[in-house]
Amino acid sequence: MKLSETTVKRSNNLQLMRFVAAVMVIFAHSYAISGSNLGSDYIDRHTNGLISIGGISVTLFFLCSGYLISKSIFRTDKFIDYIKARLIRLMPPLWFVVVLSIVLGAGITTVSLTDYFTNINTYKYLLNGLLLPIHDLPGVFTANKYGTTVNGALWTLPVEFACYIACYIFYKLKLLDKKRFCYTIPIVILVLIFEKQLPGLLGAMVRPCVFFYIGMLYYVYREHIELNIKIVPVAACLLIAAYFVPFLIKPAMLLLWPYILFTVWFAIPQCSDRMGKTGDISYGLYLWGFVVQQFLSHIFGGQMPQLLNFVLSLLIACVLATATFLLTEKPFLKKK
Repeated sequence: MKLSETTVKRSNNLQLMRFVAAVMVIFAHSYAISGSNLGSDYIDRHTNGLISIGGISVTLFFLCSGYLISKSIFRTDKFIDYIKARLIRLMPPLWFVVVLSIVLGAGITTVSLTDYFTNINTYKYLLNGLLLPIHDLPGVFTANKYGTTVNGALWTLPVEFACYIACYIFYKLKLLDKKRFCYTIPIVILVLIFEKQLPGLLGAMVRPCVFFYIGMLYYVYREHIELNIKIVPVAACLLIAAYFVPFLIKPAMLLLWPYILFTVWFAIPQCSDRMGKTGDISYGLYLWGFVVQQFLSHIFGGQMPQLLNFVLSLLIACVLATATFLLTEKPFLKKK
């Protein structure tokens, strides 16, 4: 079955895998945030940082986003309408989490409440709501073994928003046409080749942006991409084998991982609608996970058992994510 021939309008499989990916991000962060001697997950240690459970999960978010945004962009020609639709999805939950993080921080800060609420750095933290990452709050998490970062997961949001802008530019330049899109592929390959030479955050941005691009590619060439469930086990075995050959990890992730995901999302029977009856809480889970993990570590004196940090954080973050969806996402979805 070709990707363009799928009759799936709303993939429950995709929604389930987004939830699993958000859970895996919390699991990956639990090593460092809990103060575990291991420091990072098994895949990260085995590949010397080439790939990690958290990194794999983030690529899933960007891959599906690239596909879905490309699919929806043709319904919105005006830039203002396009950006408005993206911001409605992105910003209300983010602001909710940012503001509540400041309030919760006031309850554990080592400085006085007067100093906390008169400190300019407290209000600088609100810039996270404008997609400008600010990591610290005055006197918060100062004893945590991980450090004082309140919500390190937020760094991906400005990257995703930049991808939205890039997708619109592609659309206006007619690069989402399959005859023109191919001209951009050599540029992306060059970026991947020189990924390690790019400094700091710029280098970290490459992989999620490339997976967003691959999502766009799958949409552009959807009429030529054959999804075959019989290929998935072979692709999965090759992907696992690649983890034992360092120079194959990157090409395997770029070529095999997206194919496996798209086949699971659109070419196999969908899981039950009841799975997401309360709504899609994966975004809220991603937003809350890191904050909750840091708070729990603080409660335990700065560090705690890794597995306990993961389990407790997941339970609490699920409750908060559900509340976030009902209070900030669902009302705007109804308006849309």
